[in-house]
Amino acid sequence: MGHFITHTIKSSIAAFLLASSSAACADGLPSGVGNSLPPDAQAAIATAKSLSKGFRALAKQAGPSVVSIEVTPDLRAVPGRGSRIFRGQPGMQMMPMAPNNQQPMGMGTGFVVAEEGYVVTNNHVIRSGGSMKVRFNDGRECTATLVGADPETDIAVLKVDLPNLRAIEFGDSDTAEVGDWVIALGSPFGLKDSVTAGIISAKGREVGLNPLESYLQTDATINPGNSGGPLIDMDGRVVGVNAAIESRSGGSDGIGFAIPANMARGVVESIIGGSAPSRGFLGIQMQPMDAQLAANFGFQGQGVLVSQVVSGGAAERAGVQAGDILTKVNNEQVPSLQRVLRAVRLAKPGAECPIEVFRDGGTITLTAVLDDSAQQVAQAGAPIRMKAGASPNTAPLPADRSTSSLGVQVAAITPELAKERNITDLRGVVVTEVNPESAAARAGLKVGDIVRQVGGKQVAGAEEWDSNMRSTMGQGRSVRLLVEREGNTKFLLLRS
Repeated sequence: MGHFITHTIKSSIAAFLLASSSAACADGLPSGVGNSLPPDAQAAIATAKSLSKGFRALAKQAGPSVVSIEVTPDLRAVPGRGSRIFRGQPGMQMMPMAPNNQQPMGMGTGFVVAEEGYVVTNNHVIRSGGSMKVRFNDGRECTATLVGADPETDIAVLKVDLPNLRAIEFGDSDTAEVGDWVIALGSPFGLKDSVTAGIISAKGREVGLNPLESYLQTDATINPGNSGGPLIDMDGRVVGVNAAIESRSGGSDGIGFAIPANMARGVVESIIGGSAPSRGFLGIQMQPMDAQLAANFGFQGQGVLVSQVVSGGAAERAGVQAGDILTKVNNEQVPSLQRVLRAVRLAKPGAECPIEVFRDGGTITLTAVLDDSAQQVAQAGAPIRMKAGASPNTAPLPADRSTSSLGVQVAAITPELAKERNITDLRGVVVTEVNPESAAARAGLKVGDIVRQVGGKQVAGAEEWDSNMRSTMGQGRSVRLLVEREGNTKFLLLRS
């Protein structure tokens, strides 16, 4: 369960130490050797020593607050648990929790955030359930209880009952910059009280491990067992919670990921306060765009396409429409679906959320008042399922050049069909036939799809479908279709 971060002092320090072949270490050399070095070499060594003292001081300050966590999971109660997940080649890989049978089934790290005994770690460290034992670097150990966990951010909070605990403060991860020095503390492979150093290599990493993620990337070495440990800045504050590694070997390859402190802090405060983290809810469905679909909208840049708006939701109240392209949400650039999700769900219900959208060739700004995701119920329509070759209770449109050449046949939605398929909106047409070798099949159309729009225009019925297709399509041209399938809508690009 540990995907985490630890690292040895990097090559920059080595460069200082190698400034002179005789300057490997002035301390302990024969008397006078250090003084014989050139002034620039002595200055480099002094800088390296100063940095070393800084790391030493940070480790001493934070060490008493860091704990190792052993979890003995109840595998009978939670089948399939008790393994660590690693990203690697070719994709996600599972790794047993007990390398060489030398570790307990669950091994991770945590750190004290309140003297009352609250300990932060990763959800994936403790998710197998069972008993949890916490060990401090002064030799004390005790059983921990779970206060709460948030799988969406991979944060969990434990409680221990011990006196004289020292807490670490959260820092401001937003002000952390690429290139800043950090140290990681934890228990890699069960080796307690390990400290490694490195820098922040990148910010805002999305690697597909959790719904809400914007990892700090670091080259501070992290290995199995570091999960849940603190990533500390040079002010001694926690800027990240070590969470994952990118690994082809199962160990550190120099790429580790930490949950930003500003994301973790709010979750921890909610859990300690006795409630689940509250999440904002906008009420939209989204889809990514390729270059061709974006060009069809006349859009250049990065954004996310709105394919459906929940009736009565925050987005509809704000004026968001299907076909809008989100470029900013809550004042953040949103180049991906995950970025939109994070910007919304990390905001509080009831908060005003500015939304910048591209529509009809221009940019407009809307303001949504977010709903509470915990109180929302999915409002998708009932699925429409038609057997291949079956037709609704109405005759298909007569074949014409525009539709038959593209390999698709459609029919109007009759009241009889609507009742049979539980369709509440009679606008649009139903796809009754798709040639498997046609442009329609390549676009992704399937029998039973309901086409709601053609080229951005609402399709009321078969006649509008026919006229819109004839006016829009031509040799070498493309048209976007808004298609509903099993209660969800999506834009498809049909190319002639």
